[in-house]
Amino acid sequence: MGLPLNKRDYDIFLSYAHSEYVFVERLYEWLRQSAGLEIWLDNRELSAGALLATDLQKAIERCRGVLLVASDESLARG
Repeated sequence: MGLPLNKRDYDIFLSYAHSEYVFVERLYEWLRQSAGLEIWLDNRELSAGALLATDLQKAIERCRGVLLVASDESLARG
């Protein structure tokens, strides 16, 4: 069983296609600076030797919610 919501480190796990990174970087900054939220973003939190499947699952469990950035391009790519 995961941590209770009030004990999790991050407010949001930000999920996106890497082709959307320019938009996501601006969104990340706005969420942190203007909304005051703690955001988990892969390029800032994952180490170079991370095991994607297990480390992403652990990251999601440390967040209160997930924000999925879905563009036409990312949906078309699956």
